[in-house]
Amino acid sequence: MSSSDSASDQVRSRMFAEMRNQPPRDSDRLVALEDRLERMVLVSEAMWALLTERTGVTVEQLEAKVHELDMASGRPDGRRARSPLMHCSKCDAALDRTRTNCAFCGADAPPANPFDRI
Repeated sequence: MSSSDSASDQVRSRMFAEMRNQPPRDSDRLVALEDRLERMVLVSEAMWALLTERTGVTVEQLEAKVHELDMASGRPDGRRARSPLMHCSKCDAALDRTRTNCAFCGADAPPANPFDRI
């Protein structure tokens, strides 16, 4: 191997290292979001299949529940309403839905709707 090959390998290695340290591009984020959505759709389909097979829930019942949840915000917008803001039982600070304890006093947060943590 010549010294020019070695130097170009070093430059290439440095470039790849710098690329790995760059923040993700919007296109990378979009691909990751699409992948996550596809996994969520797959899991939803699997849950629906299990639910219908084991309990006999009908499509009409599912549609009625979707409509009920959609209307929880007061208008049919195709989005779910977030649970009301929670407050710490110890210091009354507003609680971040993604945390399991209060950021201010450390008290345990009450159990939240698991979908609010997504």
